[in-house]
Amino acid sequence: RKVGVDPDKAIDCIIGGLIGGIIGARLYYVAFSWSDFGLDFSSWGSFWDTFSRIFKTWEGGLAIYGGLIGALLVGVLVARWRKVHVPALLDVVGVGFLIGQGIGRWGNFINVEAFGSNTTGVFGMISPATTQYLLYHEDWLASQGMYVDPFMPVHPTFLYESVWCALGFLILWRYSYHRKFNGEIALFYAMWYGAGRFFIEGVRTDALLIPGLGIPVSQVVAGASVVLGFVVWLISKSTTRGKPLQ
Repeated sequence: RKVGVDPDKAIDCIIGGLIGGIIGARLYYVAFSWSDFGLDFSSWGSFWDTFSRIFKTWEGGLAIYGGLIGALLVGVLVARWRKVHVPALLDVVGVGFLIGQGIGRWGNFINVEAFGSNTTGVFGMISPATTQYLLYHEDWLASQGMYVDPFMPVHPTFLYESVWCALGFLILWRYSYHRKFNGEIALFYAMWYGAGRFFIEGVRTDALLIPGLGIPVSQVVAGASVVLGFVVWLISKSTTRGKPLQ
């Protein structure tokens, strides 16, 4: 209500965003892991067995940037249908995203996944699961220019991102009372999360890569979010200076 959004209409947008987020998170992962699914066209039964794996989200394979893209696409469509002021709504959910991402990254800790390359830092972690994963993927990682010792501690990148999101939440929550225009918090969210994810993605050992280039796709998306977010913020700031919040 403080940003001029009807809570009941906002709930409709959030439900739509939730559905879009799940679909988007899966599609993003599948699109950049297509070779892992190995569709078999030799028979209908074989094809369905392999194709049905795309829908088995419980076996793993969801990407947060795909989730964000899907949530925004569907959420904004519902907002337009329900006549909700989109920039104001995005200011609210941008802060909410940081809470969810900060908490959600601990799922990676439970699953022993989303960790990085070797480190001798104080936060380095090691377990039988990390050693087994790195032993299995050692040759593939080397082919990507990442040389790891499976028996050395690794970067807990999930922890870095969780702390980064929690810090971002505190900063944006406080600044939200002083925002200059609707949509400003959402732009700051895109820049804040993108900046952290850009560097964190560079040390992960399970990053989704752009086929043929070997570049982490989420690192590209993160960098683009920072640049585009900053450009849009500068333009919006100059065009709304001296005007009432809108």
